[in-house]
Amino acid sequence: MPAVGLNPSTRFVVALASLLLTFLPSTLLAASRLQPRSDKDAGIHRLAQVQRIASRLDVLQMGQHRQLLLDAGIADADLGDNRVVSARVYCCGGPNEEGEAIWAWVPPSIDTVVGDVIEVRMGDPKAKHGTVALINMVLDVRATPGEIPGKCHWDPPDEGKWARNLYCEGIEQEGWVHRGLVYNMWMKPRDDAATETQLAAKAAAPVPVPIASGGGDSLASGAALFAAGDAAGALAAWEPLAQNGNQTAEVLLLTLYSSGAGVTRDMVRAWDLREQLTGHHEAIDYDFALSVWQPRADAGEAAGQYAVGALRMERGQDTSEVGEAVRWLTKAADQSYGVAEWTLGECYAEGTGVKRDEQRAVQLFRRGAEHGSAQAAFSLGAAYEHGRGVRKSDADAVHWYQVAAEGGEGEAALNYANMLDAGRGVPRNSALAAEWYRKGAALGSASAANNLGMSYAMGRGVPRDMVQAYEWFCAAMSRPTRLQNFEQGDANLRRAAGSVSARGRIEANLALARMSAEGQGLPQDDVHAWFWYELVTSSAEFKSSMASTPDGQAVLQAQSRTASRLRPASLTRAQAMARAWAYR
Repeated sequence: MPAVGLNPSTRFVVALASLLLTFLPSTLLAASRLQPRSDKDAGIHRLAQVQRIASRLDVLQMGQHRQLLLDAGIADADLGDNRVVSARVYCCGGPNEEGEAIWAWVPPSIDTVVGDVIEVRMGDPKAKHGTVALINMVLDVRATPGEIPGKCHWDPPDEGKWARNLYCEGIEQEGWVHRGLVYNMWMKPRDDAATETQLAAKAAAPVPVPIASGGGDSLASGAALFAAGDAAGALAAWEPLAQNGNQTAEVLLLTLYSSGAGVTRDMVRAWDLREQLTGHHEAIDYDFALSVWQPRADAGEAAGQYAVGALRMERGQDTSEVGEAVRWLTKAADQSYGVAEWTLGECYAEGTGVKRDEQRAVQLFRRGAEHGSAQAAFSLGAAYEHGRGVRKSDADAVHWYQVAAEGGEGEAALNYANMLDAGRGVPRNSALAAEWYRKGAALGSASAANNLGMSYAMGRGVPRDMVQAYEWFCAAMSRPTRLQNFEQGDANLRRAAGSVSARGRIEANLALARMSAEGQGLPQDDVHAWFWYELVTSSAEFKSSMASTPDGQAVLQAQSRTASRLRPASLTRAQAMARAWAYR
């Protein structure tokens, strides 16, 4: 079901999801990876080394394998970033290394990074005695990358052997035994039936809906302020809740920012919220969110009609719900409400709740663009570029991409710059393209940041500068779910890193920290600002030659000020990003 009205383009999101699926390692989708292949491994403990860490979006794309996690009693709230990992059991090369890799759930009490040696309790491939089937679960981190080799190492130490397995000092005293002949391993026999009982009990318990109450930060107080006409007050009440992961507050803010009802419309912030909400239906109280907007819709306010339509489309429980969403979106579009015209156009383009009609979609996109919707102008440009519902025309595509880019749509800035760079529909102008890549990055387009990095790496439209190239490749890779070609972006970053000194990397990361903190050149984002400062202050170069200098002290103070603005959940997210990046 497309999330209509809540992201820059439904088609863009579908394409992005497809790209992410191609990036996911094949083991993530293999049927046996979240559970052992046979009964004989059920409940045993194994050692493994973390190779890949799934993001929230990766988990949401797992389909039936995500359902295995939910069926095993894992709450959806415990399936966020860094909660599912892939780890190798054998080393180093050969078919067994990848073929025997296991995936496991990481409880919130445990943090892992790539390279960790972890202890995994293997699940149960099928339900027994009325209990739920269990998945593989991480029980402990036995050693971190800096401690390997050391107390944990690959056994036997002969580097010519492929099928080596992990051994940690002292595990014999804990009851671990050596099993197997050719492909042997250390394992600990099943001895934790309590874990199975606890998970089964958790599976039977209802998943709580995270709705905060009381004080100025409550959902209810924000709703009361909104009803009284104080949208800014409602925003101030809901923002802290959203920063702490309350999905109901997030969806309320999303509709507020995308509608611009009483606040400045901010589609960059709306995109951030939409990204966080993907797949979180179980944790959103849609009835409460609708109760906030429904009075405005009933009173004939276009913003309220749009918001009600968008919320119902997002919930999309059945055909009648989607039909009701289209009805409210049509009411708002009939009042020439640009964002509703765009959203309804996407419904016709995709055949969501209505019969697919690309020509009708183009009409709505054009109306929305004329009524000030940058997203509608972007979709109209895409229609002209690809000949969907209208005669293909690069010149018209360029025109509407420019309109959308000037209206603040980051992906439109990317597309406009691409056409300038290639000379499609407009005279080639790489210098102007670089300017628009920069503007697209400031509007949150990771792909625009990546392309700006390419401009600097190749000296195309800007002077060749590998430090700046590295800087913009870093900016792109820090928002991987927004990058249209992750693998290419990763390759660009690695090549640039190889040609930049340690001091050059510090210079680039400091620039990114300041841009994120100030919202100049990148979206304002204290989580990313702290993350970039952390990459600087944790580096060996900074510690050895800069930390004690006045400039180094200023950097540490800036990081401390940024941390003081972050709520605990946001700081934890920034710290997790820094740990993951350290082993890129």
